Amino acid sequence: ELSVTVPQIALAPDSDMKLLLVACLASLVAGALETETLERPAGNGEELASPPNIVFILTDDQDVTLGGLEPMVQLKKLVRDQGVFFDNAFVHTPICCPSRSSYLTGNYIHNHGAVNNSVEGNCASFHWQKDAELRTYVTHLKKSGYKTGYVGKYLNQYGLKPAGGPSHIPAGWDHW
Repeated sequence: ELSVTVPQIALAPDSDMKLLLVACLASLVAGALETETLERPAGNGEELASPPNIVFILTDDQDVTLGGLEPMVQLKKLVRDQGVFFDNAFVHTPICCPSRSSYLTGNYIHNHGAVNNSVEGNCASFHWQKDAELRTYVTHLKKSGYKTGYVGKYLNQYGLKPAGGPSHIPAGWDHW
């Protein structure tokens, strides 16, 4: 049994944990979406190999110029220093909910419709839940047989009454 595990990193008490897409894992997600089943033949043809586990870590507000990562000592130590640091990276939509919506769906803002951080701007709105949320990378992983889990911030308005309250569990997640 395989599972997608998203670890929760303990940060200093004064820090505000928000979820950084580790870009190097994007290729794993893309590869996993191309598989038709969870079982692939091993090299010798006798045993079946399993697809990889995927750990997808997302943080935001990590602007280098503004020093967004400086107060997040544990995040620097556990993620940046042991992973990949992109010193010349860009984001197409530098607004939290539209950017997260793009990472979740693989679509630009004009295709997923989340234009700002408000419910009226389609951030976790009922329209988002009935449309773009049904087409996230997680729904594709789920259809491919993966077990999925999520920990942390989802979208800015998630859990608020105008967005359906905390009882709404986005499509594709086994453990929320």
